[in-house]
Amino acid sequence: MSAPQRTVWRTMAGDVFLAVLKIMIGITVQSAALVAEAVHSTGGIAENLATLSGFRISRKWLSLCSCLAGLLWVGIGFKLTTGAIVSLRSGVVPGAAALYMIAACVAVKVGMYRYAGIAAGKTGGQLLYAEVRRHRTEIIFLSGILLAVIGARLGYPVFDSLAALIISVLVIRQGIATCRSGLGKLIELTPDEHRLSEIRQAVKSLPDVATLHCLRTHRQGQESQIEVYIGVHNELCVSKKHDVARNVKATLLRNFPELSRITVHVTPISKTWGRI
Repeated sequence: MSAPQRTVWRTMAGDVFLAVLKIMIGITVQSAALVAEAVHSTGGIAENLATLSGFRISRKWLSLCSCLAGLLWVGIGFKLTTGAIVSLRSGVVPGAAALYMIAACVAVKVGMYRYAGIAAGKTGGQLLYAEVRRHRTEIIFLSGILLAVIGARLGYPVFDSLAALIISVLVIRQGIATCRSGLGKLIELTPDEHRLSEIRQAVKSLPDVATLHCLRTHRQGQESQIEVYIGVHNELCVSKKHDVARNVKATLLRNFPELSRITVHVTPISKTWGRI
């Protein structure tokens, strides 16, 4: 496991602990906003979990889990919306523990933000920079919830209920987006074998393409996307290798107009490989 992955696992464990604590305290002190925020924060946890698990499990199972998680969020979001409306009508004032809990979460999140920022500065990993942005967003989010709870404690309980209502809508939106993303990947269709054979022949016939390692292609809706992995001889200079990649892409775009996105990966090989 790499250093960036270890950092994300550690911060994610802290997020899980905070989410469980926020739900427990939010229910106990009747703060709808705190409970809703805890559920919304699980979106970042699930996103990190999907990214880290993507190296170990198949894309099909990952997409299926995304669909199920999205449906779960939608169901919970509607439940939270109902609770927020009930709270809005009843005018329940959340307990002081909600205020202390959110303040503590902000402090912990600032610590996580700094920890991830230091780690990102050392390794330069994009995974950590994404984690830094997520913590920064959650700090801003929690600060807004803190103001809402303060307003409720000062005699305006509508603030807590409105905050809960807004977050509930965001949870539903988050669930729908996750479900659509997972479902879209599940229904991807692969082009027929005859068309794939034509693509292979077109790539192999090009000059300076020594080998064709593999094709990774799929269709999503009306878009056909393909990744081409080719080998070129070590003796070619860098600019020439880039020219070969551009030539492959241009040829496929010209002869196969249904391909909307083409990515060419070039691997240097020795001349002993020959052409295939």
